[in-house]
Amino acid sequence: MTRFLTSRRDILPMVLVGAGALLPPAALASWLRGGESLPSPTVVLGLWLFKGLLILHGVAGLVLPRLLPHPSAREEAEGAVPWRWLLALVLGGVALRLPGLGAGLWYDEIQTLVQYVRQPMGMLVTTFDSTNQHLLYSVLARISILVGGESATTLRLPAVLLGAASLAALVVWGRRWLPPREGWLAAILLLVSYHHVWFSQNARGYTGLLLGTLVGTTVFLDLLRRPPTPRLVWTYALIMALSVLTHVTALVVVAAHAAVWLWQIRTLERGSHRWGPFAALALSGSLALLFYSPVLPQLVAALTTPNPDPVAPQWKEAGWFVREAIETLVRGVPAGVLVVPVGLGIGVAGVVSSWRHDRVVTALMLLPMVGMAALLTVAGHNLWPRFFFFGAGFAVLLGVRGTFATLAALLPGAGPRLGQTLLVGAALASATLLPRAWAPKQDYVRAAAWIAENRAAGDVVAVTDMTWLPLTQWLGREWPRVDEADALRILETDSAATWVLTAFPIRLAAVAPSLGAYLADRYTAATVIPGTVGGGAITIHVLRPPTREPAHD
Repeated sequence: MTRFLTSRRDILPMVLVGAGALLPPAALASWLRGGESLPSPTVVLGLWLFKGLLILHGVAGLVLPRLLPHPSAREEAEGAVPWRWLLALVLGGVALRLPGLGAGLWYDEIQTLVQYVRQPMGMLVTTFDSTNQHLLYSVLARISILVGGESATTLRLPAVLLGAASLAALVVWGRRWLPPREGWLAAILLLVSYHHVWFSQNARGYTGLLLGTLVGTTVFLDLLRRPPTPRLVWTYALIMALSVLTHVTALVVVAAHAAVWLWQIRTLERGSHRWGPFAALALSGSLALLFYSPVLPQLVAALTTPNPDPVAPQWKEAGWFVREAIETLVRGVPAGVLVVPVGLGIGVAGVVSSWRHDRVVTALMLLPMVGMAALLTVAGHNLWPRFFFFGAGFAVLLGVRGTFATLAALLPGAGPRLGQTLLVGAALASATLLPRAWAPKQDYVRAAAWIAENRAAGDVVAVTDMTWLPLTQWLGREWPRVDEADALRILETDSAATWVLTAFPIRLAAVAPSLGAYLADRYTAATVIPGTVGGGAITIHVLRPPTREPAHD
C-alpha cells in the first residue's frame, strides 16, 4: 500500500480524498450563502453530492495512472506548434475586440449582471434558477468585475479573452488533419469575422463553448490516434466538463465524441487504447457533475420545469430559424446576398472533400451540429442560431477546405495560389464590416436619455416585458411596468403624453398580445433606437393628449 502511494502525482488525488472526507456540507452551505442559519435544503443536498464526487475523483486520480500508459519523450515532443505566432494571433484578436466593448449591453447581458454577477461569489456558485445562468462565465465575469470595477467592459472581458483564444485553438485543430496554411487562413477569417467579434463582445458563455469544443475535439482526436495517457484523459475530461459548466448544451459535443468512439472501437487496439477514450468520456461527465453538484437540484428543476411565460411560436419553427440564420449571415458578410449562397455551396464541397480525406475528423465536426439540432427539436426549445455558434470554427475550416477543393477541381495548376489570394481578399473585405460589430447590441442608456430629453412635465413613461429589467433594475428608472392593454389605459391621462418602451416584438406579441395590439392601434412610434441583436431595436411609442377645440359663444 505504501508503494502504491509514493508518486508525486498522487499528492493532489489524496488531497481531494481528504478534503472530501472532511467537508461539512451544512456548514459550508451556510458560509457560502452569507451566514444563513438555515441554508436551502437543495444547496445542502448539492454540497453532499459535491462531497461524494470529490472523494470519487480523488480515487480515480489514484487509480487511472496505474491503468493507462505514460508517454515517451518522443511522444511528448510530437505536435509542436508555433507558439509565438499563435500568441500574436491571440493578441491581434484581443485588439480587434476592444473597440466598442463598453457600449450597448443587451437584455441577456444585463440579466446576467443584475441577477448573477452582482451577487457575492458564494451566492453565485450556489444559484441556478434559470438557464440564463451560464455558471462558469458568471464566475469569470464576477472575478473580472472584482478586479476592474463594474462596467460593460469588465463584464464582457472574459468573452473577449475566450474568443481570442479560440483563434489559436482553431489553428491547432486544423494542423491535426490539414496543411497548416488552411488552419491559419480559417483563423484569420475568424479574426476579422463580424460574427466572431460580435460574440466575443457578448457577456455570455458562447465563446467559451466555442473554445472548449475546439480544444476538446482536438484532444479527443489525439485519444483516438495516440496512446491514451493519463494526461490526455484528464485534459479531455477537464476541458469538456468546464465546457458543460459554461453551457449545459456542451453535452451534445461529448455525445458526438462518444458516438465516434463507438463507431471506431473495432479499429482501435485492444486494451487501454480502446478504453482510454471511454475513460475520458466518463470522467468528463463525472467532473461536470462535480462542478454542478452545488446547484445540481436547482439545475434539474430549471431544465425540467415548464416556462410559465407564453413562448413565441415563431422561435420554434424551422422556417423562422433558417430565415434568421441566413439574415444573420448576410448582415455580417461583405456583399452577403451574393456571397452567402456561394459560401454555402463551397461549404458543401468542403464537407465532401473532408469526408474523402478523413471521415473521423468530419464526423467529429458535423455530429455536434446534428446533435444540437436534434436536442433543440426534441426539447421543444427555441431554435436560436446562437446555439450553433460553438461550431463556427468547424464551419469556417470546412469553407476553406471547400475553396481549395473547388479550385483544385476547376484550375488544377493555379488552384492553391488563387485560393489563398481569394481567402486573404475575403478577410480584408470582412474587416471593413467590423464597425458594425462594435456598435451597441441594444442601447437602453440612449433610450432612457431620449425620454429624459423629450418628455414634458407630467408625462407618463411605462416599460414592458423586455424593457422593464434593463431600465428599472439596471438603470434605476422608477417607471411602471405594463403587461396588458387595460393596465396601460389606467396610466393614460387627457392632459399629458404617455410613452411606452418596447423591444423584441415577436416575444411581446406572445407574452402580451393585447398590449401589442393596443400599441399598434392607438400609439405611434416616436423613435426607434437600433441595435445589432436580432429584434433588439428599442421602440419608443407615444400617445399624445387630444387637442381640445377652443370654446365658441
